[in-house]
Parts: sequence; structure tokens; C-alpha cells
Amino acid sequence: MQATFAAVLSLAAVLTATPAIANANTKPVPVEVWRGGDDGLTIKLSESVERALVKDGEFVLSRDKKPGTLIITFPHAVAAVPDGNYVDIDYEVTFSTIEGRKLASIKSGCRELLYCVDHIATTAYEVSQRLSTGPFVLPRDGDYLSTAYIAMLEKTKSHKKAWATGEPQAITVSRDKRGLVLSVNWNWHEGNDTVYDPENPTDQIESGHAFFPGDATRFRYHESKTLTYQYVGSEMKFITDKLLIGTYEDARGRRYVFGSDGKARWPDRTFRFEIYTDMVFEDCDEIWDHDASKPNVPKIYGFAWRGSALHLYNANCPDEAPGCIVDRKHPIAVLHKVA
Repeated sequence: MQATFAAVLSLAAVLTATPAIANANTKPVPVEVWRGGDDGLTIKLSESVERALVKDGEFVLSRDKKPGTLIITFPHAVAAVPDGNYVDIDYEVTFSTIEGRKLASIKSGCRELLYCVDHIATTAYEVSQRLSTGPFVLPRDGDYLSTAYIAMLEKTKSHKKAWATGEPQAITVSRDKRGLVLSVNWNWHEGNDTVYDPENPTDQIESGHAFFPGDATRFRYHESKTLTYQYVGSEMKFITDKLLIGTYEDARGRRYVFGSDGKARWPDRTFRFEIYTDMVFEDCDEIWDHDASKPNVPKIYGFAWRGSALHLYNANCPDEAPGCIVDRKHPIAVLHKVA
């Protein structure tokens, strides 16, 4: 074990390790690294973290507890745990403000010190963005859409184009017996839940799933990248209101209504409708006709805004291919909104 332990400590790469963190701060963040152990491995890891933090100018080492300082604490000695022919390195780290407000914590391990350093330094960058945010504000329950998606939806009047701004586009916040739940929606095609302890909701930053509150209706969420989300209540109602709700007329003066009650009233029929949101296999905005759809045979219309005119199209959804084929050369109606 001693030979393996010495080999771990002699990793020259650790001394020059630099995490992949963005250069977003205009001024370096003062940081102090505290440790609860004085053994060789704890000293080696903590000093390697210090070198990694200051190398790119994101942080500056501080020793006098300046306001705005990030405190990184190793509360216990770092442990070397034998695992067959290897030695795992187990550690615990907390991140806090100089006033003692906890921002995040990590209890993890690695096989090479280099990866421990990268994990800690990357997390330090992420939590440093919360140094001046004040106490954590829990978001209200409901649907949130990314502000990038909302801006593109309003600009283009197209869910398909807004959908392409970057995922996850939608997050639903709720609470259950597990805690505070963020149901993350990737392209309206797949999703996952991230659960936080409401009393200490920043702890899961170590998993890569972190959110940074602005107030009860707005937060930033990080999973491979950071996006900002705005509360909209019901995402489907919000999207439908932006794109379809209203009364229209065609060139012959016939009326088409897309009601806020979820019913479309066309000259020849009334049916329950919904905007189709999963665009993974689709190339056009689509309306799902719930009343005409049959099991495994959806009735779908395509639609597109062209200037001030709403174009409606027939769509064919063959069983042998994913997605629908929309006939955009031959609109079934061209509509203008009635004031």
C-alpha cells in the first residue's frame, strides 16, 4: 500500500492540473482553502486545488477573510482506501461564504488525484456565482421555460425554431416526499428528475445538476451548461397562447377559432387540439387533433406563421417512418387574425 500511496502522491500532472472552467469573472474571486488534517495526502490535495484555482486567474488566494471570499474546507483528513491493486482517494469538501453560509458540499472520491482536483475546482467556480445572491430562495411550483426559448418563440412565432435554442428547454418544479423536485425536459422527448433537500438545496451541485435562484419565479440551472428559466405557470398554455389562441378568417371570410378552452372551432367541425412539442423527428410546427386521432394513428396538422398570416397544412404520419410529412406547398387555409 505504501508504494501505491507514494505513486499517487508523485503524480506530477496534479501539480499543474487546471479544471475546464469558464473565464466569466471580471475580477478574481478571493478564496481560502482550509483543512482539518495535516497528513501528506490532505496537504497534497488541498495545495493542488489552490494551484488549479489561481492558474487561470479566476481566483486569488486570500488569508484575511475579505468580504466576498469563498471558503473551501476539507473538514477531515483525506483518506487513501485500498481497492485491490489500486488505492481510492476519498474526501469531503464544503463550500461556504465568509459569514458561514453553506453553498455546497462534496463527499466523493477518485482513483487519481488529478480528477479530485478537477472536480473540486470546477465546483468552486460554479458556487462562486452564488457568493452575492443572498439566501437561497425556493422557486414556486409550476412550469418554467428557458428565457432563450421564450425569446425565440416570441421572435419567430415557431415552437420548432425556439425548440432548437438549446436543451433542457423546460423544467417543472414540484415538491413530494423526496423533497424539492426539478423535472427536467430534454427536447420534450425525454427527461429526468433532480431532487434537492429544501433545507439544503445546493448540495447536489456535485452531481452537475445545480440551480441558482434569482427569486421565486426565476432561476439558473446547470447541467453541462447554464441556462436561465422563467416561471410560466403552464408551459402548454403559455406556448399555445403565444402561437395560436385567437379568432381568424380565411380569404372567404370563414372563421377559425383556437380557443383558450383547448377547442378548435373550424367552419366544418369542432375538436380538441394541442400543439405537439416533441420536435425530434418533426420539421414543422404541428397541431394534434385529439378527436380525429385513433389509437396509434394521430391526426396532425402542420402550421406556420408567414408574416401576419397563419398557414395550415395537412400532414401524413406513416407508420414506417418517424415523424410526419407536412405538405407546406399546398396550405389548406391561410388565416389572418381578427382584431
